[in-house]
Amino acid sequence: KNLWFRDTGRAYYRFEGSLCSNYVLDTQLDTTNSEMDDYKWSQLKWLSEDLISNDAKHNTLYMHITYIDNTFTDMSEMARQVGLIIQAYNNRAVITVNDTEYNFKNCTGHIDYVLSGHIHSEHTGVIGGVPCIVGTELNMGFYNCLVDYDTNTLYMQNGITNGLTSITF
Repeated sequence: KNLWFRDTGRAYYRFEGSLCSNYVLDTQLDTTNSEMDDYKWSQLKWLSEDLISNDAKHNTLYMHITYIDNTFTDMSEMARQVGLIIQAYNNRAVITVNDTEYNFKNCTGHIDYVLSGHIHSEHTGVIGGVPCIVGTELNMGFYNCLVDYDTNTLYMQNGITNGLTSITF
């Protein structure tokens, strides 16, 4: 644990790309523990506060679990809450998260898409009004991703088969 969290003190964080901010959330194993707890609420608080103070034009969000089964009908509670935050942020609205109000009216950025994983079945869904791309391969770590903000297209290369998928957001 000290190795993994030595720089941030936690398993959720933001890192900067050349044209966007990237948010990584620790959704833990929501397939076995889908209830909200203090740790999950603290992530949503951090995400909301950071989005308010961040002036990046483009933002992406990464999370381990969005759906808790292979039918893609049962979204985890954490993913549902994240979706509400995305929707409020992108629509410049005010939202209450766990009894705290967050005002996104003066924000300038946009969350463009969510990358997720763990279900191991290819799926492109929607969370908070933006595409949610669920990873596909059991033994694959990450896609190679290229984002073209001029055309609002995300190009993803499967790390095992080298297949290319493009999604417009």
